[in-house]
Amino acid sequence: MAERFIAAVEQALDFIKNNPYACALYDAGEGYEDLQVYQFRKWRLQGFPHAVLFRLEDNATILVEVLYAHKMHIPSRLMSDMEGI
Repeated sequence: MAERFIAAVEQALDFIKNNPYACALYDAGEGYEDLQVYQFRKWRLQGFPHAVLFRLEDNATILVEVLYAHKMHIPSRLMSDMEGI
């Protein structure tokens, strides 16, 4: 299973690298409007309940992280990750 997960991450990163604007903007929802300034994008891993969250900056793709997206409260996780930036 670990090999399948790694392959899914690599496939997602390759897709993101070639098609970053094809990935949906992540809407954190009410109460997390501060996250909108970062314009996170999200792409789900095929076959896993995980998502790759990233943002674009100066023609570069900035990987934020791969998250277990099924039950995690993503907005609060992203807020803590972006503190100090």
